[in-house]
Formats: sequence, structure tokens, C-alpha cells
Amino acid sequence: MTEIITFVIGAVLGLVGGVLPTILSNRREEKCLKREKLEELYKDITKWYNNASSIVIFLIPVFDKRYDWNTYYDQFTSSIENKGEHIRSEIIISLYFPSMQESYDMLKKSVQELTSFVEKDLKHEYTQGHDISRYRGVCAQKFDICNKNFDELTTLLKEQASKLG
Repeated sequence: MTEIITFVIGAVLGLVGGVLPTILSNRREEKCLKREKLEELYKDITKWYNNASSIVIFLIPVFDKRYDWNTYYDQFTSSIENKGEHIRSEIIISLYFPSMQESYDMLKKSVQELTSFVEKDLKHEYTQGHDISRYRGVCAQKFDICNKNFDELTTLLKEQASKLG
């Protein structure tokens, strides 16, 4: 009977000794992968948002009548490099950080609303010969919402990074 108990204890210890390091190694690898994806996500979201927010920066001289819409559009489109950062961000969030999905969607929605306002409403007003400087405040409000949403998302990213160590 003692031989069976000794055998069982030995088998359990052997199993634990072989399985436990594998489990710990897998957790360490998962943590490293998540940290890597979090860094990639932060970089992509920041680049995408900086490109998207430049829509307002390049619009200021149009509000000030220092140049026309065509110059704005040429300046804006030539400066933007869209390399799919927002698409990669969506994939990383859905696979690794689903708790950030709502904040990301809020940011995306606010950027789309700002972009739509500029590309449809402001452009229409400008092409009709109206003074668009009266829309400067509305544009600033929409941009403030975008900045708030960006700050909230980057705060979540930083909190996640601190959890990963």
C-alpha cells in the first residue's frame, strides 16, 4: 500500500513539476504579447488621431481667410498618411482589449462627426460664398469632444499598461 501511495505522490509531483512551469511560461508569453499589442495600439491610435485632428489645424488659415478651400484641401490631403492605423486598432481592441471597445467607438464617432462637419457643412458653406468663420466655435466644440474622447481612451491604455507591469 505504501508503494502505491509513494507512486501516486511521485506521479502527482512529477505532473505538477512538468505542467506548472508550462502554465507559468504560457502566462508570461501571453502577458508579453498583450504588452506588445498594447504598445502597437497606442502608437496606431495616436498616429491615426493626430492625422485626423490635423483637419482642424489646417482649417484655421481658412477661417482667417489666409488661404482658400482648395489650398486647405491640398495642404490637408498631402499631409495625411493613412496607413490603416484605425483598422489595425479595431482588430487589436477586439482581439486583446475588448473592454476598450466603447471608448474607441466614442473616439471614432466624434472624429467622424468632425470630419463630416468639415467635409460637408463647412465645404458647402464655403463653396456658396458664405463666411465660414462663424462656424469656428462649432468646429472647436467638436474638436474638444474628440480630444476628450482621445484622452479617455489613452487613459484606459495607460491603466491597462500598468496592470501588465
